[in-house]
Amino acid sequence: MFSKKIKAINRSLVFRLAAVYALAFMLIAAVGFAVTYYRLQAMAMAQMDAELIDEVETFAGLVEKEGWPAGMARMAAEVESEDPEEEFYRFLNRDGGILAATDMVSWQTDVIQRAIRQLRSSDRDHVLHTVDLPAQGHKARVITAFIGQDRI
Repeated sequence: MFSKKIKAINRSLVFRLAAVYALAFMLIAAVGFAVTYYRLQAMAMAQMDAELIDEVETFAGLVEKEGWPAGMARMAAEVESEDPEEEFYRFLNRDGGILAATDMVSWQTDVIQRAIRQLRSSDRDHVLHTVDLPAQGHKARVITAFIGQDRI
């Protein structure tokens, strides 16, 4: 007798409407979550890019005003205050020779070399790109930029 009532509920209009409303709500919630997630991700990426550009502009201004040794001192202070796997600096001359670098064992250098080629071939003063770091299990945002006339 009870099983007949359950079968009857499955065929009732109330149950079907409730199921349709539940599915519609789940679909709308999933779409809303996806849109919110991607908008927040885009905003976070834009903020991170702005911070990287600001840091490069500050560093370039310091090198221009106080010279290369002051820039190297700031780089050393930045690296000491951060984890080497989270922040690194590499300074190159226009020919690609390394002028100075911090520990970059955990970073992919081939991606950075492609960014340097892209920077040289474009009229922009910086290139932003994302590097996949499988050893750490995450991605990193990297900026490659000109510092003065002869340094990258």
